[in-house]
Amino acid sequence: MTNGQRLILWGCVLLLCGYLSLLAQRVVSFELQSTGASSAEKTNPKIVDAVASLSELDVSIAPYRHGVLFFEGASIRIERNGDDGFGVFLVPNGIRSNRIIRFEAKGDARIIVRSTISGERHYRNTASDDFLRITPQTDEVLVFTNDASSIDLLVLSAIDCAESWDSLCADPDYLIAKIGLLETRASNKEELLKILDWTANSIVWSDDIQLTSEANALLKKYGPAQTTTAVFEAEAAGGSSQVASAFLCKVLSDLGYEALTVNFGISPNLTHVSTLVHNPFGDGKFYMLDPTFNAIFVDERSGEWIPFDDLLAGKTLSASILERPVTDRRFLVAIPSLRYTNCRPAKGRSDRQVCWWPDYDFEAYIKEFEDAFAEAGLNPDGSGYMRLLRKTYYSVGNQAGSEVQQKFLDLLETNDIAFAKQ
Repeated sequence: MTNGQRLILWGCVLLLCGYLSLLAQRVVSFELQSTGASSAEKTNPKIVDAVASLSELDVSIAPYRHGVLFFEGASIRIERNGDDGFGVFLVPNGIRSNRIIRFEAKGDARIIVRSTISGERHYRNTASDDFLRITPQTDEVLVFTNDASSIDLLVLSAIDCAESWDSLCADPDYLIAKIGLLETRASNKEELLKILDWTANSIVWSDDIQLTSEANALLKKYGPAQTTTAVFEAEAAGGSSQVASAFLCKVLSDLGYEALTVNFGISPNLTHVSTLVHNPFGDGKFYMLDPTFNAIFVDERSGEWIPFDDLLAGKTLSASILERPVTDRRFLVAIPSLRYTNCRPAKGRSDRQVCWWPDYDFEAYIKEFEDAFAEAGLNPDGSGYMRLLRKTYYSVGNQAGSEVQQKFLDLLETNDIAFAKQ
């Protein structure tokens, strides 16, 4: 072999070594990434055996009526064996903390979840990306059908909230702690203002139609504690007055108040949604708590709360809107405009940013809809807004029950205020 050939050979060896070194680095990098994925899976482990996983959480399984159970890995199949409805019971056995079971239920007809809590039954249809929250007060949960030929129940994850944390672990006690309410609670003005303040400062706002639609769907699916952690704290969706008022209504309802939402104004360009609480002070009247402005109605001379009944009756001469601070008003936006500050990527969405609009208040709202107020023949100020309250109501929620809803509808009729249900 000549010297030239030796040099060429050594050059090839060096090139090969460099390539192998680079390849090794890539392999190491890939292994590190794989290890990271494994770690994440350990945080939320994949269910291998549904029965064993539920048993570890002290939740037992039993057939309902003539259902026949078949188990395979993470799946529980329930087949019909008779004419009656059938399904599967999930029964907690002396648990002391919440259990969260994420699952999918499939069948060729409607599948229903019945949760029995302290003897009271609650029904709902199953949904995509569904979950069960089993609390120490839960007697049993039944997943059943009257019409399907079978149910395929796939258990996606199952956790003990005392050992792991899931955004769905939150319950009303969590909400009470978040708001800072006293353990010995009383229906009083101070408590209602705390609830209103906390709500107005917790909501993520957006005028994006897609995000508002998503937030509305999540509000229907989750309780207020779950909405707080899974939607607003996660910055996963947001909305305007409709979402804010529905959320406040659910918070109040969970805390024992009779609350409902109302949509009023002049359609289509000048409507607003707010929240009414019924009989909080034992006088049988309605009071408005507005989370959009963190506001209540008061008598400007005495400072006392004004019943909404009086405002509907036109007794607005000394009425004023008392706004309270909103220090953490976050907006979820696609493209920030100049009115926003301190924008950053949203925690729960790669396609949106979270921004602050520190000066947004009732005055900013009036300015934003100044032309709509003028077209309606209303002053763009507090007096015009008071008149807007007596225009038309497009929806009156029944969250507090049909009796309270009807009482408000009767109040509209008494004051010759139109109700044009949409």
